[in-house]
Amino acid sequence: MGPDRRTPGQELTSPLAQVVPDVASFAVDDGFTYRIPDDLAISVGSLVRIPLGGRRVRGFVTALHDRERPRLRQIVGRSGDFNVFTPAGLEALRWAAFHYVAPLSALLAKTAPPNVPKSEVGQTSASGAGTSSSIRFLLGAGPPELIEVAAADSERGQSTVFVMPTVVEAVALETELGRKLGRGVQLATSSLGAKTVTDAWVASTSAPTTLVTTREGAFWPVHNLANAVVVDEARRGHKDKRMPTTHARDILAKRAQLEGFRLMMTGSVPSGEALATGTRIQPASARPWGLIEVADRSADPPGSGYFAMSVKRAISAVGKESETVFVFTRRRGFAAAFRCVNCRELRTCAVCGAGSDTAEACRRCSTPFRPCANCGQDRFEALGSGIGRTMEELKRVTDSVGVVGSGAHVVVGTEQDLPRLDPVRLAVVADADGLLLAPSYRAGEEALRLMARVASAVEPGRGRRCIVQTNQPSHPAIEALKRGDPMRFLEDHLRERSDAGFPPAGQLMVVESAEGPPAMDAELKAAAGSGVQVLGPIDINDRQRWLIQGPDLLKLKVALRPLVHSWRDGGARVRVDADPTDI
Repeated sequence: MGPDRRTPGQELTSPLAQVVPDVASFAVDDGFTYRIPDDLAISVGSLVRIPLGGRRVRGFVTALHDRERPRLRQIVGRSGDFNVFTPAGLEALRWAAFHYVAPLSALLAKTAPPNVPKSEVGQTSASGAGTSSSIRFLLGAGPPELIEVAAADSERGQSTVFVMPTVVEAVALETELGRKLGRGVQLATSSLGAKTVTDAWVASTSAPTTLVTTREGAFWPVHNLANAVVVDEARRGHKDKRMPTTHARDILAKRAQLEGFRLMMTGSVPSGEALATGTRIQPASARPWGLIEVADRSADPPGSGYFAMSVKRAISAVGKESETVFVFTRRRGFAAAFRCVNCRELRTCAVCGAGSDTAEACRRCSTPFRPCANCGQDRFEALGSGIGRTMEELKRVTDSVGVVGSGAHVVVGTEQDLPRLDPVRLAVVADADGLLLAPSYRAGEEALRLMARVASAVEPGRGRRCIVQTNQPSHPAIEALKRGDPMRFLEDHLRERSDAGFPPAGQLMVVESAEGPPAMDAELKAAAGSGVQVLGPIDINDRQRWLIQGPDLLKLKVALRPLVHSWRDGGARVRVDADPTDI
């Protein structure tokens, strides 16, 4: 919604404005009433300057009314020419403030660009496209399908927004769209300067645009928006680790419902949260990833090393042909799988089934680890390792080993290397069991998704494949990977999560605090009430951490707002993670 261009002196039917100061505090959520000067054009979504205490601050206009009150202070001025949200968009932001237990001002601030947005002659106001809201998932979609969506919207004079999980992927898509569509493509990511991002904001708010952005752009009021596309919607890059811990998918889903544009999601493996919304699944290709070969390590003798003999031979053969092999190894955040040296049984927690590492207790449920449940022995060997040790192992197979981008014939990398990896002849998942046994209720789903991404890095063609090393060749996620069809596995996986009360059937939340008051644990548990389970606190470095689980946490989230405010006023550092990715 663009600037109100009423001339000075024109009669204003709503002389008062409700303004939320740009102050990160729950205390100002309701805003304050200010008088609008006669010569100032103000509407919902305007950025203004207001007196607050003994200073002037930026504020967001959230309502207009004429309920007169004595001794009202006056708005000082307007900042820029554009409104940064619409009334319908404001409702989505209010929902997000409660869902993520965050001050409303923190959500309102995400709609505005870094600098004050100025208008130019001939620019128009931002508005919705007036389409009927719908959500669909384009399974296995790539750049050709995305370009087709943008081209169709552009021909109709409408806008498209692509929200990418990383800056690298955003730049690559913007480059491809620029080649195909020509003008009208805007790039806005956290890596760009404030002026560049502000220019992209103004352009996308003023006229039909194809906007390529990262999670920050999910809040922007784009002109005549027809389609918002969340690419690889389940990737961690779409969720903010800082408060408020928003997820681009969920913000755009709520906005689509209220503002009337269409939401599209893509990826090889939909998230459980995406499926639970009744999203229509539409395959973009017959098979979203290439050929899978499973290397069964359950019969390998102890001390075989990190790679099966058949995998070493495959790597050596491709290296001799001067083609590229990508070896995927563990990233920080999950440990290598361990197995018993005597009987080759995987070491797992006897209570929750999560995999073990070198810790003395399970990282998921804190149960102490015991000797092998199968044979009683207490000697275990790792089936995977980090980049350094993996490279040392591979140097026994070939001389040309390096990291991604080194030009070596065999490159070793983690998840963060996948976006900048060129197509390869052979891909190897060194330790699938470390993924499948990760201490997360999403472990199977996330393992399948990550292995599918590795498999997608293999270029099409005869003899090109992805080899997956595992001690569990019949695991449902491995079977789904071989079939090239995730849906049956996901349906079973969601039923298991539902039975345990995990999202999306139930809700989870994490509360973390440093220097919190002694009564914090009791206050948190009292606010939770019956029907909500509060686990903790446990000590993690310098913080205390609680895990909260229940069928519906809305009442607790409402009760938490004044509690978090009081804790912070007392000097505590508090972080609330709604819908945590890891537990």
